[in-house]
Amino acid sequence: MDQEIKKLEQLKQQEILLMQQIYEKKINYLNTKIQLLTEESKQKDIELQNLKNTSSENQFEQKVIIQEYPNLDLQKQKLNDERDKELQKIKAQYQTDLQNIHQQMRNRDLMIEQMKQEIKMFEQFSQQNLDHQKVQFLSQIIDVTNELLVQL
Repeated sequence: MDQEIKKLEQLKQQEILLMQQIYEKKINYLNTKIQLLTEESKQKDIELQNLKNTSSENQFEQKVIIQEYPNLDLQKQKLNDERDKELQKIKAQYQTDLQNIHQQMRNRDLMIEQMKQEIKMFEQFSQQNLDHQKVQFLSQIIDVTNELLVQL
């Protein structure tokens, strides 16, 4: 019984470690994605700056660049919003999983306590049964002794 409980505890600990590793990998993935998006944004900023420098003489080209620049800001904002949403989803999922794990641990603790009580009751019952058997055996010995005394 104790081995099963220990095995359940080990499995639960392994599950917690695996969940933690999964979330760490998700966070690493998001950080990598953020780095790539930041690099891409920097590259576009450089391209935009180059376009601004080469087209400063032509007003038409300047209008195009000015129109593209807000689009880059919008893209940056969208990427940041997307990143924030993904982080919020991961945090919410992590919180939910953590609550579930805590609930499972409470249930496990209750089950362990219940098993301990059942074991204690079984031990008491066994002890009572053993005491009853002793009384019966002693009664039989007394009866046999009385019969022997009567015969003598």
